[in-house]
Amino acid sequence: MSTSYRELERRFIRLITQPRPLLTAAHDLLESEPGILPLSNWIAAPSEDIAVARLGIYAHMYFARLRDSLRDDFELFARLVSPTLFARLAARYLERHPSDDPSLRHHGRHFPEFLRREIANEDRGFVDVRPDAPDLCRLEWERIEVFDAPSSTPLQRERLVGLAPEAWAGLEVALAPTVRLVNAGFAVSALWSALEVARTPPRVLLRPERLLVWRRGFQVFHRAIDDDDEWRALLCLRQGALFSAVCECFDRDAEANAERALSALLQWIADEIVIEVPCADRAIRNTCSTDVCGCPNLED
Repeated sequence: MSTSYRELERRFIRLITQPRPLLTAAHDLLESEPGILPLSNWIAAPSEDIAVARLGIYAHMYFARLRDSLRDDFELFARLVSPTLFARLAARYLERHPSDDPSLRHHGRHFPEFLRREIANEDRGFVDVRPDAPDLCRLEWERIEVFDAPSSTPLQRERLVGLAPEAWAGLEVALAPTVRLVNAGFAVSALWSALEVARTPPRVLLRPERLLVWRRGFQVFHRAIDDDDEWRALLCLRQGALFSAVCECFDRDAEANAERALSALLQWIADEIVIEVPCADRAIRNTCSTDVCGCPNLED
């Protein structure tokens, strides 16, 4: 009975995308794939040994490409550890998280949490990895996510110049799709900066760090947010909010709230991280009042 091309393709993929020795895997598949052995019956080879060797070339290339993809995604982490240690971690990751998407783009998405678990488990032999490494990998991954995020039209300063005072409170704004907010357990921005320019990594800083990651044009940026009020406002923006609500995130008197909120808004506009939420009728849902937010005129 002849084997169809589709069946041969499925058989080939099942063998080269699993980590065990090829003959062992083939024996285990005999029940569901009766024609899988001998390999030389369906792989062009004069002997079984040569069939295994030829199939092994493709298996090696498959896993090597996945390892290379991880190294590309987590380039700074790969600089932080030795090549041998990175190879060991990559091999374990490929075993725990086999590729489940035709695109390599998504393969590394589990790596930061995988690394966190491996470091925590002393039996794995990875206790020498810096404890802030998972947060570094998280930052690297979020930068990838931001780079690939869909574009949008950022809010422009010109939109605000002619805005009537009574319209400020009803201005609906939100974070652009090209923005991520990251809570890190360690202060990793200094580590990222050092590795980027091949400097000696700083000591581990066991201090939580909040990071704003965003894309402007084709460049990705990030910065630490030390101001509690700005972070609260960014979290508010993540859900979409009226400008009056953003003002209230700045925990001061009403007039100072508005000044600080406006200053933050202008910086966000310059960074292209904020968009105006579409509203069909542009109705003003709240009345602007200096008792609430004291929104100043941008032209002042």
